[in-house]
Amino acid sequence: MDRKLFGKGFGFNSGGSGSGGGSLVNPITTTVPYLPGIPLGTNYPAGTSLEQIFDDLLAPYVVPAMSGLGITFNPNDSFFECGHTVDIISAAWSVTLDSLGNPPQNMSLAGDGFNVPVTGTSQAASGGATTVLNTPGAKTFTLSGEDINLNPIASASYSKSWRWRFAFGGVNNADPVGDATASALVLDMQQYQLLASKVATFICTADNDTPGNYTWIAYPASFGALSNIIQNGALPVLTAFTYIGSWNVTNTYGQIVSYRFYKSNSDAAFANGVSLAIS
Repeated sequence: MDRKLFGKGFGFNSGGSGSGGGSLVNPITTTVPYLPGIPLGTNYPAGTSLEQIFDDLLAPYVVPAMSGLGITFNPNDSFFECGHTVDIISAAWSVTLDSLGNPPQNMSLAGDGFNVPVTGTSQAASGGATTVLNTPGAKTFTLSGEDINLNPIASASYSKSWRWRFAFGGVNNADPVGDATASALVLDMQQYQLLASKVATFICTADNDTPGNYTWIAYPASFGALSNIIQNGALPVLTAFTYIGSWNVTNTYGQIVSYRFYKSNSDAAFANGVSLAIS
C-alpha cells in the first residue's frame, strides 16, 4: 500500500497465525481526496484492521436517504383558496437505509404543526394544528437528517399552495355596480378553479344555455386581460364576450382582491357540453 495515501507513520502488524490479517501500529489520517470509499481526513486509530480499511476502500459507505414526504390536511384538496384555514393532520415519508443497515439519524420535520425531532416514517401533527395563507403562495415542510457520521443528507420537502378563485358560470345576475354585487356574482357562478394564471378550461352546463342566463368569467385582475377563448378546441369566440369592468371582490374567507369581469354578449350563448379554453 502507498504510504502517501495516509501520510507519515503508516505501518501495520502482520498478525499471528490464523489472525485473519494485520492491524495498524499507529493511527493514520487520509491526506488525499481521491480514495473511492474513504473521505479526505478520515482517521483510523491504531489497531484498526487492514481488512476494515480495504472494506471501506472497495465497498464505499452509502448514505441513507429520505423521500416521498407528504402532508395530510383536512380537507385534503390539491390547492386551497386564499384565506382558507385548514387542519394539519399528519406527515409520512419513506427512508432508505445506509449501506450498513442504519436509518437516517437525527431526523427533524420543520413546518407548521411540526418543528419536532422525528423517527420512523410518520408523525402526527401537534394537536389542533392549522395553517393558512391569505394571499397566493405556498407553505413548505422540510424533513432533514444525517448519516452515521453526522453529516447532513439530502432533505425531503413538501409544499401546499393557496390560490385565488377563477369563476365561470351561466347566471342571470345584473351587471355589478360595486364591490358588493361583484362579490355576490363571483359566488353565484356555478364553477370555479383555483389557479395561478388566466389559463383555464371549462365545460358549459345547462345553466349556460338557459334563456336569461349570461355566461360570466371572473378572475383576479393581476392575471391580465383575456387574449383568447377557443370553443371546442377550434373556434375563437373571444369577441362573443365583453369586458364589463373591475371591482374588489371579498371571497368566502374574507380576503379581498381586484377581479376582472367578462360577460357573454347574448344570453343562452353556449350549449350544454361546449368546451371553452380561456387564456
